Amino acid sequence: MAVKLRRRRPVNLGSARWLPNLQIELDALPGYTVWSAALSRPLEPDMLPPTLTGRWPPATLLSVEQREFLHSHTGLRIEDGGLQLHGPIEVSRTRTRTRSRVRLSLEHWALPGSADLVEVSTKCRATRALDRVDAVAALLTDHGIEPAAHQQTKTDAALSVLSRAG
Repeated sequence: MAVKLRRRRPVNLGSARWLPNLQIELDALPGYTVWSAALSRPLEPDMLPPTLTGRWPPATLLSVEQREFLHSHTGLRIEDGGLQLHGPIEVSRTRTRTRSRVRLSLEHWALPGSADLVEVSTKCRATRALDRVDAVAALLTDHGIEPAAHQQTKTDAALSVLSRAG
């Protein structure tokens, strides 16, 4: 279970940057970037059914650390009635390496009532970002894959679809 801050500019995380379950991500799309900071926690399998059936409010899935993280960066206090469940979204992930040893992650999202979405991503050190962009772009071109003319992050696409669904 993760809570995520998303901004067009990097987020000043302060001391939160040292939290062991914090991940930073940069989505680079044509014309803009989106910076994300996600704080995750593992869930016990028995926590989901009562939440999905409505016996427990969704906010009970958040740890105290996650609630504090959200409050310190947004000013919002998440109370037990303050979250809504959306979905489902079926997601499948595959990780692979190219012949040139570039690690890739492929995610397929089946959004309800919408076209499927596929994301190709890779991880690297900041000093290698431009080389990695070139390598991935060449790989897509070599396989005849052309990115969509209009691109958005998968989170933005999912939120758009789910907000229309009700």
